[in-house]
Amino acid sequence: MAAMARSSHIVYRNPYGQLQTHAEQELALLEEERERLVQRTEEIDERARQLREYLKAVAPLVEKDPGHAQAEAGLTNLCRQIIDSTPRWVTAQEVRTTLKAMGMDISSYTNPMSVLHSILHRVAACHRDAEGKLYFGRRDLIRPPGSKVVRAMPLPQEEQSDSKKNAKVPLERETKRA
Repeated sequence: MAAMARSSHIVYRNPYGQLQTHAEQELALLEEERERLVQRTEEIDERARQLREYLKAVAPLVEKDPGHAQAEAGLTNLCRQIIDSTPRWVTAQEVRTTLKAMGMDISSYTNPMSVLHSILHRVAACHRDAEGKLYFGRRDLIRPPGSKVVRAMPLPQEEQSDSKKNAKVPLERETKRA
C-alpha cells in the first residue's frame, strides 16, 4: 500500500496540453497587440489626414510668400524699410527682432550685429541716449532731449571743412603722445 500512496503524488501533465496553454496565452497577447496597433494605425491615419489638409491649405501661402522677394532685395533694403516704417527710435537689437519676425535669418553672418550696425549707420539717423545706448531712426524723427547726435550721412561741404579742422587736432595730439 505504500507504493500506491507514492503514485498519488505523481501528476501527469500532457506536454501537448502545456503547449496548447502557452499557444493560447501567446495568441491572446498577439490579439491585444493587434488591437493596440489598430488603434495606433487609426491615430496615424487621422494625423496624416490633418497634415494633408494643412499642406493643401498652406500651399497657396507658400507660393505667394513675399518674404523670399524681400530677402532677395537684400539686408540693406530690409533695414531701410524697417527704419522708414517705424515711427520711433529703435535699437539694432529691435531691428534684428523685427527681421526675425519677418522670417529673415541673419545668423549665417560671422557677426550679425556688426553687419546690422554697419548697415543702420548708413541708412538711418543715429543718436545715443544719456546712458550711451545707440538708437536708429528716420532723419525726420525728433531726438529725445539730452541725446548725442551720431552722424550717419556725409556732412555738407561747409560742415566737412569745419570737421576736418577739428579732426586734425586730435590727430596732432595723438602724434605728440607717441
